[in-house]
Amino acid sequence: MRRPRLPRIFALRVLLLALAALLACPLGLADGPDELGGPPPFKLERPGSYYPAAAKQRGLTGRVGLTCGIDAQGHATNILIVESAGQLLDEAARRLLGDERFAVPRDWATHAGPAKTYAFGVIFELSDKPKVPAFEDDRPTIVVSAHGLPSV
Repeated sequence: MRRPRLPRIFALRVLLLALAALLACPLGLADGPDELGGPPPFKLERPGSYYPAAAKQRGLTGRVGLTCGIDAQGHATNILIVESAGQLLDEAARRLLGDERFAVPRDWATHAGPAKTYAFGVIFELSDKPKVPAFEDDRPTIVVSAHGLPSV
């Protein structure tokens, strides 16, 4: 028994739909934040010291989204602000990430660790203000909290 042949137009539509589905799927591009495995661990000793005094006085809170690479020595490289909370908090978040040291494995460079880009978040909260919403994704986030200062 012979199989019926599909009309060419139907086959072309199926092919185009399959191609569109493939193009819509993220392929883990090297210049986007790494989704697999995440960054190496780190431990921030005194996050409260990164809350700018001027931001405390003004009652500024917010969250800063950043991306960076991590070199073979465990230092953040190419730090970019991708979600801003204003210049004061952005610069404090950039300094915090730049001062941090990550615990990279010995084979970090040979397994392309430095070539990847990682997403991080820094949330600045004051005790006398409402909580700042968390990031919607599961990026590593550092919460920097402080007591608000009387405005001057």
